[in-house]
Amino acid sequence: MKTLTQQECVVCGKIEVRGYWYRPYKTPPHAPSYKGAICPDCEKKKIARKENQ
Repeated sequence: MKTLTQQECVVCGKIEVRGYWYRPYKTPPHAPSYKGAICPDCEKKKIARKENQ
């Protein structure tokens, strides 16, 4: 059986499975205190914040 690699967004807590981002139940968002995956929605927000500064 093939193992799925899951990446978790460090900003909102969504998990990426097979190219799609899902929000798991009962997973609170956590502060981005380390480097890791960022979901497309959070990436757009991050770019928008940098442009507004």
